[in-house]
Amino acid sequence: MRRLLIALLSVLWLSSCAYKAIPQEDRILIDYYFTSDHFRHQQKTVGKAYTSFRESKTDIAIMEKLFDLESEKPERYLRKIWAMEVSGIPYFNLRYQDNPSLRLAKAFIRFNIAGDYCLISISDTDALELNRQSSALKYGFGILPQLLKQSGDAKTNFYDQEGVSHYIMIINTTIIDGIDNALGAQLKPKNFNHLLHSNYSKEEIKNMTVEQIYEIVKKLNAETK
Repeated sequence: MRRLLIALLSVLWLSSCAYKAIPQEDRILIDYYFTSDHFRHQQKTVGKAYTSFRESKTDIAIMEKLFDLESEKPERYLRKIWAMEVSGIPYFNLRYQDNPSLRLAKAFIRFNIAGDYCLISISDTDALELNRQSSALKYGFGILPQLLKQSGDAKTNFYDQEGVSHYIMIINTTIIDGIDNALGAQLKPKNFNHLLHSNYSKEEIKNMTVEQIYEIVKKLNAETK
């Protein structure tokens, strides 16, 4: 009886640990860059993994699993990829942020600008939609809402020409952090000149638009070619 009970408990435990495979019709093949250096030098692994996106109205994709194509299993190494591409569109892994309290597993965000210097922007509109998604999915145990709170901070955000507030992240792929990858850092007035290698006055930074920041990053990338 005791052996039967142990066997039954073992089966139940294994069942609870089992992963749910993604149906063939829902699979999306991805290419990925394992490190930021791979991304910088465009050394991607092609067609070796797949996933399925949750439906999203924003540039952030939240997913439960990334599967290895050969093993058909959600391999642990795939959690650590720095970026991925879906249909040629690159997405950044939000676990690679310089603020540990805002690092998100299972979430990737589309690059607005990709290069040696990358830029990612989250508008107030996207933040509201993300808040709805995170509440519906009960995702992140409060971490995603923290990111959204940061994105709604008028003191550190920048505004576009339409007056919409944006949380802006800058990633310098030429600098490798202690975890062997470049990390995203929120662009703020106090670190503006440091992150963008510029020399603007406080007043100029205060009045800087999102569109102007885009041009600064594009110019930086042109200078590094």
